[in-house]
Amino acid sequence: DWDKLCDMEIHSCRDTDRLIVESRLCHAFIPRGFHVIVTCPLQLRAERRQATDPDYVHLSINEVRNLIEQRDRNNNERYKILYPNILWPQEDFDMEISSEGLLPHQMADLILAQHFKWKVQNRGRIRVFA
Repeated sequence: DWDKLCDMEIHSCRDTDRLIVESRLCHAFIPRGFHVIVTCPLQLRAERRQATDPDYVHLSINEVRNLIEQRDRNNNERYKILYPNILWPQEDFDMEISSEGLLPHQMADLILAQHFKWKVQNRGRIRVFA
């Protein structure tokens, strides 16, 4: 099924260097990486979706919020069944950042700065490439 296919693809990347992977489960499948969890308030997520997704522009903001909440519930329930006890435990992440009030390049700058600190702190425990 689709979940297992995605799992295998992510798992195959675990020893790859210089790779950015967006996934709900990278912290579990690529354990030696630098893990960032990006958060965003539901209202802002709904506003962004409504403003940028043609399938949502005709919906009210409450309808968009409800659809996002339902999708989150469905995904979380599915992941709890497929992968018990690994949905975003705080200790699995090296950084938590909210996208609220930040432009993409600002988020990238903050993440890269924190990654540099993490790399220095973990020198000798991780393979570092030039």
